[in-house]
Amino acid sequence: MTRLVRLAFLGTLLAGAAAEAQTPPARTEADLIAAGQQAMTGPEIVALLQGNTGYYLFITKVGGVKGGTVTPAYYRDARVRLLRDGRGKVVEGNWWVDGKLACAEQQYVAQGHVCFTYYKVGPVTYVCYQPAGACSMVVRMVPGNPEDM
Repeated sequence: MTRLVRLAFLGTLLAGAAAEAQTPPARTEADLIAAGQQAMTGPEIVALLQGNTGYYLFITKVGGVKGGTVTPAYYRDARVRLLRDGRGKVVEGNWWVDGKLACAEQQYVAQGHVCFTYYKVGPVTYVCYQPAGACSMVVRMVPGNPEDM
């Protein structure tokens, strides 16, 4: 089912033409704000993530993760996030919301913790690294834990 869910994600995100032509462009938070977009609120982020699995598509290279990589993350509850890394290993860490920021222990791209803002732009949800404001990922959420993490 893991492969099917990933293919469904990519199919939904990229349907209709060549993948390169349909992948949303990387953005900056400043660009999104200038276009009138607003960051999701803390309660909106919790409703989006908690109890659901996000399929994060890296639009560009981030750290050692190549653009085009899809990484699933299951937000089991209000504290625990399970992430499947590029080797297929499931890594458990904490996540939390601080104002309009979703933060997590970082174990995949770097060590320490990282925070993001989320922007819903039409059918696309951008994920922007903070404090840099680089929106280098998009996410598609699905209910529950289809990855069995």
